[in-house]
Formats: sequence, C-alpha cells, structure tokens
Amino acid sequence: MSYDCIHRNAMWLKLYKLVIDGYILRIGKDMYEKIKSCVRSCNNYSQLFEYAVGLGQGEVISQILFSLFVEDLVIFTK
Repeated sequence: MSYDCIHRNAMWLKLYKLVIDGYILRIGKDMYEKIKSCVRSCNNYSQLFEYAVGLGQGEVISQILFSLFVEDLVIFTK
C-alpha cells in the first residue's frame, strides 16, 4: 500500500507549509516517533522492530495525513 512509502519528514514539512503547526503538528509527530511493529506469518510473530518510513495502517489519522500529503499531486495532474 502507498501508506508504506510516505517519507515522514517530507510529510511534516508539507503539513507545516499548509499552516498545520504548533500543537496539532506536535501531536502527529509524537504519534509517529519510535513506533514499532512486527510481522505475522501464519500463527507466529516476528520480533518487534522500529520503522521510520510510512504511516500506520488501520489508523484513522493515517488516511487524513496521506490525503493531505498527496493533495497537490491531484492538483498538479489536472
């Protein structure tokens, strides 16, 4: 999924340029700082690992962040 490819620092910069800053931006950054995940294979789970690229799948805020990040791509292609 394309959520996995989002470069977070670029996303924070984009949000800042959209005048989403201060407390709201800090909450978003804090949510994505040092997040950990694991891989499920059949009934087994891998060790937890940190990842620094991409948005969390299944999180409501990820859809909003992704939409804001790619917003100008839609405008540019028209």
